[in-house]
Amino acid sequence: EHEYWNTFDAGATIAPGAVYVICHPSADAEILAKCDEEHPYLSNGDDGYCLVQGPEDAYVMIDCVGDFNGDPGSGWDVCGEASATKDKTLVRKSSVMNGNYGDWTASAGTTADDCEWHVKDTDDWSNLGFYQMGETSPSPSPSPPIPSSTTSPSPMPLGSLFISEYAEGSSNNKYLEIYNAGTETVDLSGYAYPSVSN
Repeated sequence: EHEYWNTFDAGATIAPGAVYVICHPSADAEILAKCDEEHPYLSNGDDGYCLVQGPEDAYVMIDCVGDFNGDPGSGWDVCGEASATKDKTLVRKSSVMNGNYGDWTASAGTTADDCEWHVKDTDDWSNLGFYQMGETSPSPSPSPPIPSSTTSPSPMPLGSLFISEYAEGSSNNKYLEIYNAGTETVDLSGYAYPSVSN
């Protein structure tokens, strides 16, 4: 279960095919130039963050980096690389069309072939500010969960948004990038990015 309920800034939206970047307020100027919202508590490598839709008491997980299941140590293994959520940049493979719906284990995979990410070096921000879909997916995407509350608003289909990039770099060079794979602008007032601190 999450510890912190982090909501998006008032009026925040993501246009179709665009990204929304959440960054540390003391990040490098190159990151800040592409930042849409500041958040001073981004991960040190072992803190799980998820993108969710709905209210805090009845939300549906859309996508996660890490999980809410306890301290992984210094970070989570990704694509067979130990603790790759620390001192690395993770870029979603362009074969990914939707979020992992909270199944971080499948998303992280065990090899470079079965994971959903490219693991980049520390402070590699060369993909920040955009996401390119297009490769053929090596495996089918998971099915979206059934919402826990039928009264929760669903402004867009689940999976239209997902985390396209994550960075835990040197100093405060940290960010989350969210991509809109849908065909309409998404109002983020019905979404949040809850977290745990390990």
